Amino acid sequence: MSPSDRDFYPGQSRPSYDRIDLPEQEDEVKDLLKRSIEAANNSIVLTDPHQPDNPLIYINQGFLELTGYDEDEILGYNCRFLQVRPDGTRDDDQPAVRTLANAVQKGEHCRAVIRNYRKDGEMFWNELYLTPVYDKTGKLVNYIGVQNDITERVRLNETLERRVQERTQALEKKTRELERQRDALERAKDEAEAASRAKSTFLANMSHEIRTPLTAILGLADVIRAKSQDGHFDEHIRRIKSAGSRLMDTLSSLLTLAKLEAGNMEVDLEPVVVTDETLEVVELFRERAEEKGLTLDFSVEDDARDAVAELDAGALNSAVQNLISNAIKFTEDGEVEVLVRRRNHSANERIEVAVRDTGIGIGREFQPDLFEDFRQESDGLTREHEGSGLGLAITKQLVEAMDGTIAVDSEQGVGSRFSITFPLATDYHLEEASETDETIEPDREDARVLLVEDNDNTIFLVQDLLGDVVDLVVVRSASDAVQETRDADEPFDLFLIDINLGSGGSGVDVLERLRRDDTYKDIPMVAVTAIAMPRDREKLLDRGFDAYLSKPFEASDLVSIVDQYL
Repeated sequence: MSPSDRDFYPGQSRPSYDRIDLPEQEDEVKDLLKRSIEAANNSIVLTDPHQPDNPLIYINQGFLELTGYDEDEILGYNCRFLQVRPDGTRDDDQPAVRTLANAVQKGEHCRAVIRNYRKDGEMFWNELYLTPVYDKTGKLVNYIGVQNDITERVRLNETLERRVQERTQALEKKTRELERQRDALERAKDEAEAASRAKSTFLANMSHEIRTPLTAILGLADVIRAKSQDGHFDEHIRRIKSAGSRLMDTLSSLLTLAKLEAGNMEVDLEPVVVTDETLEVVELFRERAEEKGLTLDFSVEDDARDAVAELDAGALNSAVQNLISNAIKFTEDGEVEVLVRRRNHSANERIEVAVRDTGIGIGREFQPDLFEDFRQESDGLTREHEGSGLGLAITKQLVEAMDGTIAVDSEQGVGSRFSITFPLATDYHLEEASETDETIEPDREDARVLLVEDNDNTIFLVQDLLGDVVDLVVVRSASDAVQETRDADEPFDLFLIDINLGSGGSGVDVLERLRRDDTYKDIPMVAVTAIAMPRDREKLLDRGFDAYLSKPFEASDLVSIVDQYL
């Protein structure tokens, strides 16, 4: 399609080029070009590369206005006068100067932004387009330079670049700060994890070191009481048991707190008759209350007698024990009352267990801190009552784990009332309690039991409890246990294995080596150990033990577990 056929103006008639007046004579064209260049806002110059120093041979009005010079001051000179500073020095050490010189030498087109100076000394940024001009034969005849003052644009760019740089530096500073914070958080995390591991290691070691001697202290106290004929040492034994039980309670509280903090304290919710569970706990404390001369009353409202809630019976037992224990501890005379009743007779009905005492009460300024770990109203050298300060903190966490709440109403010098409440169960099925055989003493003197234990006191206790009722063999190390099973004329029927046996191997090593022997792959093996940190029981059962008995243990618990497997 030729230009004449194109529709440049849709809907309009094509203009007639016959009516356009174009200059026809060469003089007319030159005059038109000259007038156009003179009228241009751009600065336009022509130079003659064939003359020495490539001088200016034409300057338009735009160039004069740009530089402030008169035509007779600069015509015939090279443009280098624009690089002279006000102090007379030359500003020719610029990349743009070298770019222009290289283009002129090669006869090429180029663009450069160069720092120039007006006649009055003012600096400006000159955007120069230099183009070679050739004649019809291809010979270079002139250079034409078109120039524009872009000072404002450069300054704007510099401002933008400065702002970008400042913003970049600010972002880099913020990034470095965030990286420092990240590093600090990572260090703090590592330190916290190290502290947590150290705490866990300490608690595990403390648990083991306390449980092991307590096993002998509490167990032998029971043995002495059973063998005492005249009751002469009953009070001594009672005090030994009381002190040992208190130490065990403190240790249990620490381990329960460790479980709660580690998130390993799991509650197994099932339908529980709250009154029955509470009454069992009350009976446990009746003797202690009588020893202090206190009245321990239990009452239940008629509509709460058979009330059921979805609870963990063990956790409820622990919570109520802590509340009653505190009530007795902090009450010197008067009474402790335990009440079970229903609350909020509506769709959101709840069951409440309240423990009220006539004790010393709690100051209002201390009540906000009452449920924090290791907090007691009296402490240091002025502490009036013994204890770890963990009971209420643990109670609160246990109660809340079962979707319950705990509250306190107390007045100093008058007494306190603690209450825990839980939602009532609406759809449940209670399992009927099965009758158990009261006789737990094994009667198989021919049954062979291997005790793997390295602690003299524990060995002495177990020998005293089981030596007359089973054929008991004792070894002190993992290697001795394996060797004893190889040398024995008859196989063993039960293994009681301590876990921490020293450097010669652990109780787990004994278990794994014996399980590889076809003779003992199905023989019951019980872990009897002071390793009793959170989830230790589950870990040992997962390794293959049939049962787990933590130290210190009641004599009846040991005899019962032996009877179970024999």
